[in-house]
Amino acid sequence: MNLQLNRQNGVIRLRHHPLAPSPPLNRINPPQTLNAKPEGQNPVFFRLFYFVLLFVLVRRCFDPSFLFLDFGAVGEQFLGDIRIVRIRPATNDDLDIIVALNAFVQSQHAEALPDLFKPPIDTGQTVDAFRAILENSASVVLMAEDEEPIGCLYAEIQNRPASWVRLESQVFYIQHMVVSPKHRRRGVGTALLSSALSMARSRGIKRIELDVWSFNSEARRFWSKQGFEALREKMQRYVD
Repeated sequence: MNLQLNRQNGVIRLRHHPLAPSPPLNRINPPQTLNAKPEGQNPVFFRLFYFVLLFVLVRRCFDPSFLFLDFGAVGEQFLGDIRIVRIRPATNDDLDIIVALNAFVQSQHAEALPDLFKPPIDTGQTVDAFRAILENSASVVLMAEDEEPIGCLYAEIQNRPASWVRLESQVFYIQHMVVSPKHRRRGVGTALLSSALSMARSRGIKRIELDVWSFNSEARRFWSKQGFEALREKMQRYVD
């Protein structure tokens, strides 16, 4: 080192010689901070991830069908309010709750289009209709439940033969979906649709169709957000 002694007032000080070259800046390492957090890591995210993983593993020990939905297994979807909704295939034991959920939709349609739809009065007829649907091998009926059933989706696997104008096709057709009014806008409909799409995908069906009435703006917004697009429009008019 090129240092120069400086004796002043009985004190010896060392200072850098003015003619000595300064050390290159590119050799000076920046100070290191101990326990520095690597850039891009989020400890809260990883803690939540490990918590969810642990929860799934523990549940799988007691319920092997947890997080699966295929021929009687169940699906789980995590909602935005940290609640969990279970998606499972419907059975005949669900007929009463299916009829009760259907009453919400039936009333809505009867109020909007009283010349086309009946009010939900004849529950016996509705029970018979849904019992026949459950017994149909082409039907897919899913229930969403939290502490109790809160939603239902009914779809049908349609094998459409070729005609003189159309090609042969297979369609997963969503006929009906309803969520209890007090549980809406909590992700229940999205969970039902996600499980239905998984079933269609597992059966090799790529085309999903449904119909929605023009007056039902809430349903139209929901399906649009889920990626559905208008395919055709059915129009009417009355004769004076």
